[in-house]
Amino acid sequence: MASRPRNKENFDNYPDQDPDSSHESSAEDDDVVIAVMGSTGSGKSSFIKLLSGDQTVKTGDSLESETIDVQQVSFQDEQTGHRIILVDTPGFDDSRDGMSDTEVLRKITGFLLDEYDNKRKLNGLIYIHSIASTRFSGQSVRNLKMFKSLCGSETYKNVVVLTTFWDDKSAQTMGEKREEELKSKFCKPLADGGATFMRHDRTIPSTQKVLQYILTLVPTNVQITKEIREEGKALENTTAGSVRSAEVNQLIIQHKAEISELQAQLQLMIESRDEMREQLAKETADMQRKLERLENEKAELSMGLDNEKQARQKLEQKARQEKDAQIAAVKGMEDKFDALERKRLEEEYERKLNAERIARKDAEEKLRRKEDVKGWGKLGLELAEDIPLVPNAIAKPFLGTLGAGVDLLSRNARRKRQQSQK
Repeated sequence: MASRPRNKENFDNYPDQDPDSSHESSAEDDDVVIAVMGSTGSGKSSFIKLLSGDQTVKTGDSLESETIDVQQVSFQDEQTGHRIILVDTPGFDDSRDGMSDTEVLRKITGFLLDEYDNKRKLNGLIYIHSIASTRFSGQSVRNLKMFKSLCGSETYKNVVVLTTFWDDKSAQTMGEKREEELKSKFCKPLADGGATFMRHDRTIPSTQKVLQYILTLVPTNVQITKEIREEGKALENTTAGSVRSAEVNQLIIQHKAEISELQAQLQLMIESRDEMREQLAKETADMQRKLERLENEKAELSMGLDNEKQARQKLEQKARQEKDAQIAAVKGMEDKFDALERKRLEEEYERKLNAERIARKDAEEKLRRKEDVKGWGKLGLELAEDIPLVPNAIAKPFLGTLGAGVDLLSRNARRKRQQSQK
């Protein structure tokens, strides 16, 4: 029998009362709350849209998540009369821009604590995995690990591992083999703890089958709400928080090593101006921002649920300042190199000019000293040899001719003096 969609609620602020708080407590006791989790692109929102009949639920065909907040979609099940509340959650995905996995953990934990504080337990938890995926990716491993740490082994009996896209062509040949691999390997702890495996082929009957099974389960609280509310643990000290902290620490070590390698390469090329140096500088800055983001996530776990947004904004501002400083440093080095090169050329030109002046002055002085000793013609040729930067083809004919004329005048003057003495 079809179900009627009723409303969709956003849990950004996790209000103490839901919009239907005017209902009597007995009606609230009849509510069935089901959390839906899984990797981005596994089909969570599509399942919720098909089961609830709510056409406002956003779905996507790409690997980019359409769900960025914990959202509640409720409808009335006409067969049982129960109000069904489906909780759509964002997946854990480090490649998502604008929201870290730590923030996803904070949002999901906030919703679960809100349900706990309002004395409302979960009837079931659906973990969705695409049977069309050719391999169990790192993203799938991360999501499954966080799901198990949030739930706890005592809650596995309320878990449905729902494999989707059984209508896909690849599922017809490889689906059963992949399902068996999930049961015997990746999801074995869930299977051993009492979880049920079901299939979804994007039809309403397959969604109704999941709902009817969950209606038979006894509601329960999940592990993270017990750790925080009953054991008094901080978020970072919970099982889920510890898992995320270990992931962040590992990524920090990895990114630090990558930054050190890039900085070493950049240092070797610091005096060059080619495109490779600029690319290395860009990669170093990008890796530094990723490292700062992970450091921030680590700090967020320590701060708990309240200060995460403010810390992330400060980190982004710091990253922008460091980027501007790096750009200014590179520009300063280039300006300094250009200034040194101009100064060297000016000094080289001045040195040559001074050498030419000194050489010309010495040649003129030599000419005056040897005036009475050597013939002016010969001295003119020597002068041409002593003056640099003047081609001999020009200097020698001119100065040689000038010297010969002076010699002739000198001989005539001496002849006249001798005649007058006689």
